[in-house]
Amino acid sequence: MIRVGPAQIEASDDRVVVSSHIETRSGGRELWFRVPARFAGQINRHLDPFVAAVVLLAMRTGEDIEVEGRISSRLAHGIREYQRIFHSWFPAELQVVSLGAESYGEIARDSAQREASFFSGGVDSFFTLISHCGENESIPNYAINSLLFVHGFDIPLEDESTYGIASRSYTDLAAELDIELVPVSTNLRKLTPEVSWEISHGTGLAAVALLFSPVFRRAYVPATFGFSATFPWGSDFRVDHLLSNDATELVHDGAHASRMAKILTISGWKPSFDRLRVCWENPSGLRNCGRCDKCLRTMIGLELAGARERYTTFPDLPDPRALVFPAPKKPYQLAFMCDLLTYAEQAGRRDIERVLRDAIRRARWNSWRSTFRNTRRRLRYAISSAIG
Repeated sequence: MIRVGPAQIEASDDRVVVSSHIETRSGGRELWFRVPARFAGQINRHLDPFVAAVVLLAMRTGEDIEVEGRISSRLAHGIREYQRIFHSWFPAELQVVSLGAESYGEIARDSAQREASFFSGGVDSFFTLISHCGENESIPNYAINSLLFVHGFDIPLEDESTYGIASRSYTDLAAELDIELVPVSTNLRKLTPEVSWEISHGTGLAAVALLFSPVFRRAYVPATFGFSATFPWGSDFRVDHLLSNDATELVHDGAHASRMAKILTISGWKPSFDRLRVCWENPSGLRNCGRCDKCLRTMIGLELAGARERYTTFPDLPDPRALVFPAPKKPYQLAFMCDLLTYAEQAGRRDIERVLRDAIRRARWNSWRSTFRNTRRRLRYAISSAIG
C-alpha cells in the first residue's frame, strides 16, 4: 500500500515548501515542491499533485494508493483510465492499482484564473509559447500568461548554477512578453527512480500544474512527438488530459507539427536566438554542448532552416563532410532523424543528407543485428529445453 499523507506547508520570507509524506512498502519518502513566497496564496491545498506524482510508482510496485485527505473527483476518474492505457503499453511492468481517498471535491478556483505553459527553453517549449502568446492566440482565455519553469526535471537539483542562469534569462523573456515566470523546484524525479523518466515525466508535469490549480485554468504541455508517433511516452496526446482536475485542464500542445516544422517556426523569432536551450546531458547555463545527439539534431535543423548563425547558445556546427552522426538507438531518435532527412532532401543539402542517411543505415543495421541475436538466443533456449 502507498499512503499519501496530508499536505504540509512551510512558509518563510522568501519561499513556500509544500510536502507530503509518502509511505511505501519499501519505506517512507518525503515529496516536496518549493516556490517563491509570492505564490503562497496560489497553492492547491488538496492532494492532487502528490497523487499524480506517485501513480506510476504504484503501478510499478503493484501497491494500491490510499490518500489521507481530499482529491479531485475528475482526477480520480482520469487516473483510472490513465492506468489502463499505461498497462496496455507495459503489461508486464505496470499493473492497474486501486485509488482511494478520504474525500473527493472540487478545487476552489481563483476569480482571475490564468493560462500557463511548461517551459524548458527547448524547441517544443518555444513553439508552444509563440503559438499561444499574445496576438498569436486569437481565442479569448487561451493566450499564455504564465510560464512554469521546473528545477529538478531536466536540470538536476544539484545544478543551481545552470538553473539560476536559465531562470534569470527566462524571467527577462517573460517580462518582455508581459507574462510571468513561475519557478518551481521539486525532488519528484529523485523520489521515483523505479520508473524511467521517459515514462514518468508526464505525471511529473501534471503534478506541478495541479499544484497551482486555484489559479491556472489550463496548462499547456508542449508535445515532444507528433500524432503519428506510436511508441509509448510519458507525455502523450492520448493521456495528458486524463491528469486534469476540476480546476486545471492539461492540454497537450503542438503534436500537429514535426520537430523540423517547429524549428522553422521559431527560427525567425528573435527572443529565442540567445535563449534556446536543448542540452540536458551536459547542462551549462544556457550553453548547449554541441556534441550530444539532441544538440546535433537541433543544430542540423537550424542549419536547414538557414538560422544556425542566429543562435548564440550553440557552438559552430562541424563541417558536415567530416561529421559522423551517432546512430540513433531509440525509436524516437530515429523518427527525428528521418524528419530531418526529409527536409535535407527538399533543401538540396546533399552533405547533410549523406550524414543522416549513414546514421539511419547504421541504426537499422544495429536493430536488425540485435533482433537476429535475440531470436537466435531464444531458439537455442527452446532447443535445449526440448532436448533436456
